[in-house]
Amino acid sequence: MRKCAIFVLSVVMLSVSGSLQRTLDRLTSHDAIPKHADWKMFRRLCSSRRHQTQCSLIFRYLRNVAIPREFPRRPIYPDEFDSVAMGGAGKRDRWSIADHNWQPEQYGDDTGVLGGNFAIVSDGVSNSKASDYFSWQLVKFIRAGLPRITGAAHPADEIYRLCRLFQQLISKMRLPGSATLSIAMLEDDDLIVAGLGDSEVKVLRDERVVFRSDRQRTGARPGQIGARHRGLQGMRIDSIRVQRGDVIIVASDGLWDNFFEKDIANIIRRHGENANRIATSLLRSAVRNSTARWRECTYEEHHRHRQCVGGVVDDITVLVAII
Repeated sequence: MRKCAIFVLSVVMLSVSGSLQRTLDRLTSHDAIPKHADWKMFRRLCSSRRHQTQCSLIFRYLRNVAIPREFPRRPIYPDEFDSVAMGGAGKRDRWSIADHNWQPEQYGDDTGVLGGNFAIVSDGVSNSKASDYFSWQLVKFIRAGLPRITGAAHPADEIYRLCRLFQQLISKMRLPGSATLSIAMLEDDDLIVAGLGDSEVKVLRDERVVFRSDRQRTGARPGQIGARHRGLQGMRIDSIRVQRGDVIIVASDGLWDNFFEKDIANIIRRHGENANRIATSLLRSAVRNSTARWRECTYEEHHRHRQCVGGVVDDITVLVAII
């Protein structure tokens, strides 16, 4: 009986995948805008966690069609960073470091990616079982759009428009889950920083923090993007002047809740302009501190009205880029 049920389910899934693929092929070949019936299919598939494989095909279509339609500029892929590294650790996983860029990596509910002139971190809000998938699709979508914004006259406005496009699409599809978002994008001598939630961006120069993004969190609830949230309310976009040798750190709250800002300078002093060593040291310290029972609580630094002892076990993502 169980084998029969599995067989029937497999046949149904194949039928759904075939119908979806025909729809996507039709839309792509005719460069057509999805109609009401198409959005109804997208919504039925993406609103269910069972159909994430099919939903991923829909997102790939949207990245390849919706983004170029909205941002027709030719994509530019600069290589502006002198040294980069990305690392992370899920709550139940060993930590790892990579110095490649462009390919997203996922650590539990966190997703991060480094490009030639940008860094993105998103932390799926843990009270939703679908948030790991949400943060993954959010980062891949933003990553696909940023090269078409590079060189634009008003990049900050274009970044906001890209995020708003994602918000509009997930609202149509009723995609479950939500996530924070932090973007740091280098445009000539300016760093554009966009953020919603408690994944932060910091810029250090001569071992001093010269910029820190707003930490948007009320108690344990961060600002977030989601189909059920009101637009991009609370998103802040800043532009700061940077120079050669500046160190950019983009990380989820798993780092900042377990690491004092004042200790970053010591790490940079030890490791100079080696992004891999800086990221490794930050990540190793945060993982160790997260399970420490008797230490001054870093979480208290951001919540001065609370008293606590010990670390915060959480997914951790750390991106380091040196200009």
